[in-house]
Amino acid sequence: MGESTDQSRHDVHLSLTEDRLAVLFSGAVPEAQRRELVDAITDELAVLGVAVIPSKAELWKVLSEAPPGEDGRISGVALVEGVAPAPSKDGWIEWTRDFFSSDFVVDEKTGAIDYRERTGDPSVREGELIARVWPPEPGQNGRDVFGNRIPVDTPKTLRVRCGTNVKVSENGIEFHAVRSGRVRYSRLVLSVDPIYIVDGNVGLASGNIDHTGAVFVEGDVEAEARIRADGDVEARGIVEGADIDAGGSLLVRRGITGGGHHRIKAGGRVQVRFLVETDIEAGDDVVVESETVNSTVFTRGSFIMPGGRLVGGSVVAQGSIRVKQAGSEGLVRTRLAIELDPALARAIGEKEAEINRIRDSLTKIKGTLSDLKRKKSVLSDNAREALRQLAGNIDDMRSTLETLESEREELLAHLHGRGRPQIIIQTVAYPETVFDIYTHRVRLRETLLGPVRAVVGKNGIEFQPIALRAVHGSPR
Repeated sequence: MGESTDQSRHDVHLSLTEDRLAVLFSGAVPEAQRRELVDAITDELAVLGVAVIPSKAELWKVLSEAPPGEDGRISGVALVEGVAPAPSKDGWIEWTRDFFSSDFVVDEKTGAIDYRERTGDPSVREGELIARVWPPEPGQNGRDVFGNRIPVDTPKTLRVRCGTNVKVSENGIEFHAVRSGRVRYSRLVLSVDPIYIVDGNVGLASGNIDHTGAVFVEGDVEAEARIRADGDVEARGIVEGADIDAGGSLLVRRGITGGGHHRIKAGGRVQVRFLVETDIEAGDDVVVESETVNSTVFTRGSFIMPGGRLVGGSVVAQGSIRVKQAGSEGLVRTRLAIELDPALARAIGEKEAEINRIRDSLTKIKGTLSDLKRKKSVLSDNAREALRQLAGNIDDMRSTLETLESEREELLAHLHGRGRPQIIIQTVAYPETVFDIYTHRVRLRETLLGPVRAVVGKNGIEFQPIALRAVHGSPR
């Protein structure tokens, strides 16, 4: 409660709510003292400085209709109310269904997690409605009981753009697929990647594949073969001594053997049964179901290996690392590392610099425009045209600023969404396993039993016992 006054002769107790949107009354309401009570309340409202004081008839109506308590008094009855502000709503995107869920499918009966399947379905058919992008909804300013304006924020427009194989309706709201494929949404650009299907193996018979969309391989990817795709790549068989460059995710139903000189790269998630002598770079999580041997993995997301062992090589992640077993009894050097994403930090800094530059320019242009407006009556035709151009420049710069701020918020959300960096060992880590977290390093001299979490504490890397729970999706 806020300010209050008290006139005990008439038992008048008025209080102001913290948001200054109401004046409340508490006390007895005797019919015999109706006139005196209402007069006293009116006086007190005037003392408080209320902008609009209800009539005495209105005051008595409110008091007489309020239900009394057991002691015959009423409490917290609003005598005067302001107008609460109606908040603005930023523009937003409404997906027609779940395209991008990162959760894994869970067996409802057993609770087992199927690391081969995710609940999201990014596939669409030609002509299908993908999403609606709704315009912002302006709010309504409020007023407190003293007549002061309570402003609301100006809503932001969500400026979604059409990428490949997507068209927008004339009203600018509905986005449809032009071709069948997989939905992709990045940096406010909505696209559909058409799927290239290989009925058998990728090898000599098929030739190398270079495709602008997604690629689905029914069989294996044979030695020395190459796949490059702007979208997702999925292979039902094994990848053996081949090169894959996927702009989206990579799913290999069996495993990958690299032979030491082939490279696997994906812009999104990598999901595979096993890795042997494989060099992998991924833009999102890497999920290995059973085993990783003498491989080099770099991921901008998290590394997840729910079963088997990780022996030799290194895993570098910018999210978290979760493995069942690290290293071996044979003391094979195995590295687990978490690094800060320098590109993300740099991108955020560049956006901030550009935003500040535009804001400074806007301030200068507004000053010039203000000076010209004051001299409008004596301006030449050329000067008047310059005035109109300046006004247009301000609108363009505001639009650019809005877009940059939206992009910056997306980058910050991605950075903050990673959470506290941690390396989780479910069962055991053997000597010669190296833990790197940012600038801190520990090399095990003794066997470390899990479940345990490696995190950065006051004195460097600390190992904390934990109770593991099933994770539906990727730890961040």
